[in-house]
Amino acid sequence: MKRHRGALTLAEGRYDYKTRVSLALDNDIQEKDAVVRTCLHSFEEWRATHHDYCYVFPFIAWIRGERVQAGIVDSREVWVFQVDAMRAQDIVQAVRVGMFFFNLTADDLLCDVYVKNLDVGDEQGASLQDLVNANKTLYEKTGVALREAAVALAYGGELNFWIYSHNNNPRIPQKALHEAVSNAGATSVMTDSVKTHWTRVGNNQGDPGQLCKSDLHRAIF
Repeated sequence: MKRHRGALTLAEGRYDYKTRVSLALDNDIQEKDAVVRTCLHSFEEWRATHHDYCYVFPFIAWIRGERVQAGIVDSREVWVFQVDAMRAQDIVQAVRVGMFFFNLTADDLLCDVYVKNLDVGDEQGASLQDLVNANKTLYEKTGVALREAAVALAYGGELNFWIYSHNNNPRIPQKALHEAVSNAGATSVMTDSVKTHWTRVGNNQGDPGQLCKSDLHRAIF
């Protein structure tokens, strides 16, 4: 029997800028059967600010007595809203929505977790070093939350945390990024040798962004 291969994404914004989940190192393509995409905004906030999307059918999932906002995009994608990437319980609930919706296991969905340009956003009066430090903390806490969520879901395999971020990103350069995920417990961190990745990058308010060159990093937990 063919094993299903799914993916989880964190901190999504605009639908038309959604994170690519098929890319691996050396331009290897690994198509996914099911994708759970998570967003910090509520569905109402997302619909109002991240407005370029296809038909989305919102629904409420009750996961172990908790109300979870979600939406169906197509037969292979479900979005889960109000998910804080730094909270393990939010990640657990999102994965459980995907397990129920796709009839899959945590092993199917947690093998590959993707995020694109995770960022604290602009803070008034903050220096560039302040932003680097804040983003290091953000990535470190996200890595810890992923590890804790994996334990809570009894996930026993390697967790690949895929990160799109330019090596020279002034808000979190490669060295700071790798330090952050290593501090979170990653056993291995590497950067793809391929330098031709391009991604659409917006902001936390859902504004249109530019097509930017990006590097792909993999941290293994």
